[in-house]
Amino acid sequence: MTSTYQDPLHDGTNTTFDAYELQEVGEYVDEQGRAYVEPIFSKKAEPMKRFWTIYGHTQGEGVMALVDVDKEENALDILRRMGVLK
Repeated sequence: MTSTYQDPLHDGTNTTFDAYELQEVGEYVDEQGRAYVEPIFSKKAEPMKRFWTIYGHTQGEGVMALVDVDKEENALDILRRMGVLK
């Protein structure tokens, strides 16, 4: 599940993030043994590792991963420190 939070400091330009997204992601291994990371949308395949990523969103450009943390509570605390959440 992705949670989206509007950036209270967004200045209306694409030089600042207009929103932040919080997503649970997992690390998986493909058939060739290569590791990759992707959002967890279903419980079909259990990842080797689970963690949370905060993304910054820019209108017209998409998202950029900013930080990975082990627990959702830690990610919410970071968003509070950034002034995104109260």
